[in-house]
Amino acid sequence: MEKLKENNIIKAIGIAVIYWVIYKIVGNAINSTITSDNTYFLQVIIYVIMLLFLYIVLKLVKKTEILKEKGNGIKYGMQVGRFMFVLSIIVLISSLITGIGNEEANFSLSRSFWFILSVIGTGLTEEILCRGINQNIICDQLGRKSRQTIIKGILISSVIFGALHLGNIFAGVSIKGAIVQAIYSIFIGFYFGAIYTRTKNIWSVSLLHALLDCSSLIDAGVFGLSTTTEIMSGGSLPTVLFSLIYLFLGLYILRDKKADEFVEIE
Repeated sequence: MEKLKENNIIKAIGIAVIYWVIYKIVGNAINSTITSDNTYFLQVIIYVIMLLFLYIVLKLVKKTEILKEKGNGIKYGMQVGRFMFVLSIIVLISSLITGIGNEEANFSLSRSFWFILSVIGTGLTEEILCRGINQNIICDQLGRKSRQTIIKGILISSVIFGALHLGNIFAGVSIKGAIVQAIYSIFIGFYFGAIYTRTKNIWSVSLLHALLDCSSLIDAGVFGLSTTTEIMSGGSLPTVLFSLIYLFLGLYILRDKKADEFVEIE
């Protein structure tokens, strides 16, 4: 029993499960007590509550310093994660141009405002949970004195991150879509984990995460051309195959040549 208590991987899984359960309870409570046609507004309220919960968890696991940690800075984070940054900007601009020219588009300034805040909330909560808390405590256990153990820690935390997305089935996402999203999120999570390991800045990966979600969901959030659930349900094999790029990019970010930036030397 003592070994289980000291096992940070088990702790990380437990924290993720508790987060998901509380998220669902808070979501149901908010949706049943506040009347609003703007689902993104309700989502923002949920994320504010979940950020408070995560701050409590950070206190419990003694990781509040990650919120103050500047590391190599946000600019360096954008540089290390430049593939996602540039790709997201291209997709974002393309979607904006297409959406503006679409006669069926139903632009709403209010919906767009809360949509942007909601993707920021997604980026913050998921990165604090999965990189700031889980990846850190797992790597604490496995050690940071070799590139191999660090990669193993990032991979384990990424699998937990991916598994969390299976819960979207309960939000109306198709089983196929949720499975595709879970696999995709493992590779994306590894990429975020590699960037965080190099930069030691939780804000840089949170910003990249928010930018990715914004570019992926802008048709729903800004133009009302579909719903977030419909977009998430549309996952396919090509999506999974494309996401493999992020796994290889993550390994490249953690290449031996840059090991001095993240491997602890005795």
